[in-house]
Amino acid sequence: MAPSSRKLTRDGLLAVLHSMDITFPSTTKIQEDDLNKRLSQALDAAQRYRDVIGNSIFDESTGTPWPADKDLMEGTQRGTIWEIARNQIYGASQSENKGTFAEMRQIVMGLAHNYKLGIRNICMTESLGVLEDWGVYVRILNIFIVKDTPVFLVAFKEVDGKGAGSMREELEKLIPEARESGHKIGTLRTTEYERLSMLKLLGMNAKRLSVDLHPDEVSVAKMLGLKLSFLLPLAPLSLKDLGRLATNSGCEWRTVAQVNIPPKECQKVDWPNHKATCRSLKGGTWKTITFDLSNAKKSMFLYNYHETPQDALKRLDTDPSSVINAAGGPPPDIHNGKTFLVKFQISLFQFKENAHMLLYDRQRSFQVLWKRINARDLFDEAEDQLGDELKMYRWARRVGDYQLEVCFDRRPASNPPW
Repeated sequence: MAPSSRKLTRDGLLAVLHSMDITFPSTTKIQEDDLNKRLSQALDAAQRYRDVIGNSIFDESTGTPWPADKDLMEGTQRGTIWEIARNQIYGASQSENKGTFAEMRQIVMGLAHNYKLGIRNICMTESLGVLEDWGVYVRILNIFIVKDTPVFLVAFKEVDGKGAGSMREELEKLIPEARESGHKIGTLRTTEYERLSMLKLLGMNAKRLSVDLHPDEVSVAKMLGLKLSFLLPLAPLSLKDLGRLATNSGCEWRTVAQVNIPPKECQKVDWPNHKATCRSLKGGTWKTITFDLSNAKKSMFLYNYHETPQDALKRLDTDPSSVINAAGGPPPDIHNGKTFLVKFQISLFQFKENAHMLLYDRQRSFQVLWKRINARDLFDEAEDQLGDELKMYRWARRVGDYQLEVCFDRRPASNPPW
């Protein structure tokens, strides 16, 4: 199968990343190769590849066939806690303008839905039921279960209806006649960005597929000129992944005599996009806050409504930073005295003397509580800065094991997506 000549343009890469909440200005100087790499990393994070597959190669022995008595649609669903709660209250959103990544998630759900109906052949096209222009043909060969997650083993090919034959004629050549359901074709309405993004994801996973597959599947694919790959359910990116992938390294900070100064390099590399941030601290006042874990409960597990239930359970088992532990000692200082953004999130369930805020950085190298009882006036000042919001971001730097200097009176140029 020849490689696709259709690829996402620079504008397309920015648009797809934006749909995943990884936002850069259109004038960013980030190289196209870097944007492409970030999209690959974002798609891997969305399919939770490391968590599910773990190894670089997937083969059929990794899992077992999907159980007939297990709900495939439910197993494929990967909504956040917020999405699940919203859908229970208001019902699932039917908006057609959800953005590329939201629709990619629905495409995988569409594969599960068609499979449940006995349809193994699916074509992603511009319009439902219309086979014209160009599309992506996918045949579901099998579905495995790995760590309670469906893995769709598929064969795929880009099909073009602008050549000698129509797209329907091209598709009919690809559909095996050996099975009763072989002639059924399901169509999924997609935009060009969605099809190009799915081709990218299929191409990424194709390189990770073991050559030791069932011979029937390999022979059918070769005979029809199809490429083998697999798909996993897609979930919204975690806040940690968003923070990692949305970072623009064009601007670096250093601290001189307790004053933050943008270096000369910052003024040369992508300066138009950074000058607002670099100048936002000018004239700001730095105040010291102390987070004291000694009065915290022995352990507190923090749920985040931006994560999926699957992520929350995994985090409880594997991520020590998910638990605020009073006896765990001071958190590490990964910033080495440099300025960084801290998120302040007010508690909805504690008031007056018991009021507190959850503080953490983009990398979640620490998650700590800042309590009003430890600094009433400063805490009240921070609450005033919050206004009607539940969260805010402020520049800070570490000045002690349990201390941060924070510039409360200077907002960042824009709020990050984590």
